[in-house]
Amino acid sequence: MKDYFGKGALKAKAYLMDDLCFVVMRDVLTPAEDTMLEADDEQAVREFRLAYQQQMTDHIIGIVEQLTGRAVLTYHSQIMFNPSVLIEMFVFDDDPG
Repeated sequence: MKDYFGKGALKAKAYLMDDLCFVVMRDVLTPAEDTMLEADDEQAVREFRLAYQQQMTDHIIGIVEQLTGRAVLTYHSQIMFNPSVLIEMFVFDDDPG
């Protein structure tokens, strides 16, 4: 995230369960996003993050596939505010069970 947003999360943790992976990142907002939130414009931050996610999907999935050795079927990202939490969700094509 730091390489592409200019600021990484202060805390991050991954949860791998069956065919799911959740990456939870805390304190993720850039100074520009903080400014938008101070102006009560959460929607602009969400819309930018969604558009950026769509542009980066193949790259992000590629990194996860490389790290896990598993193919990713689908991916979604969700940002929450107060406190800022970003959750990246991945569904794998198999359950190593």
